Amino acid sequence: MSSVNIETRTFLLPSSVSYSEVVHRTDYSKKIVFLTLNRPNRCNALSLELLDSLLAHLEEIAKNPQYQILILNGNGRHFCSGLDLHEAVLKEEVLISKEDANLFPNELERKSFFRFVKNSNDDKSSKTNAVAQGYWMPHRLLEILLLLKKMPQFVIAAVHGAAYGGGAGIVAACDFVLASHDFRLSFPELKYGLPPSLLFPFFRRKIAPPDFRRAVLTSLPIDSQRARDLKLVQEIVSFDELIPESLEYANAFCFGETEIVARTKGMINESEIPSNDELQKALAEHWKYWNTPETEERINAFFEKRSITSGESTRDSEVI
Repeated sequence: MSSVNIETRTFLLPSSVSYSEVVHRTDYSKKIVFLTLNRPNRCNALSLELLDSLLAHLEEIAKNPQYQILILNGNGRHFCSGLDLHEAVLKEEVLISKEDANLFPNELERKSFFRFVKNSNDDKSSKTNAVAQGYWMPHRLLEILLLLKKMPQFVIAAVHGAAYGGGAGIVAACDFVLASHDFRLSFPELKYGLPPSLLFPFFRRKIAPPDFRRAVLTSLPIDSQRARDLKLVQEIVSFDELIPESLEYANAFCFGETEIVARTKGMINESEIPSNDELQKALAEHWKYWNTPETEERINAFFEKRSITSGESTRDSEVI
């Protein structure tokens, strides 16, 4: 093992791991497995590659009855800064045909998708379209959040630094959260002209409506102590104790038969799993505002470090 040091935050990763491995898996023991978000130079922002990799790892682990405990953590200064806006606005070429409408389960999703595409030629049977990666990323994120709630394994989040937007959603979807003293979570979506609708189905089941309204409508960070008061965090420890303490809890949870643990977790989490209708509405609300001029202007202002109205720098007000 060699230490990977990013500014003041260090996690132990195998020497063979490179930053191109955006999610690193460590089989700690026969029953315990780690997944580490590994884009430290981007504060572990959720790129499409990272989302795809995390989803693939989760699906593989969920199918393996050997594992009882999954521990999620992040390499670098922060656990996760949310969706990678730089990648979300990139365009990729895809082939769209008239039959593609049949791929979508309902009218809302069909209309939302075709608002997303911009035709680049006049071929009536099949058209090449430029589609923002921001269309695909919310799908992956919701798949990940739903799978975390349904995982047969007990899922521990060992988090530090910031967990914003989608990163906060990942924390909320875990079964048990250990946080370092510097941990904070926030919903900055309104600053970009977007409702944090993707997170509604998960957070409104975890915290009281007045607290949720305050967090969403102000975008103010919630520190570790406040997060514990809201039951979003179960234990607060120093950064150096984060991994040892998560392993202590993991070993304490590894006493039952895997199938019984999975059934028990399923019964406990049953009321916290959102319906398909809720998830579809969340996606529809996200897409409704994603392509608006206001959202585009706000995201551009974020990239350019300027205020929306005055053109002044917003560097001091950045969440990370």
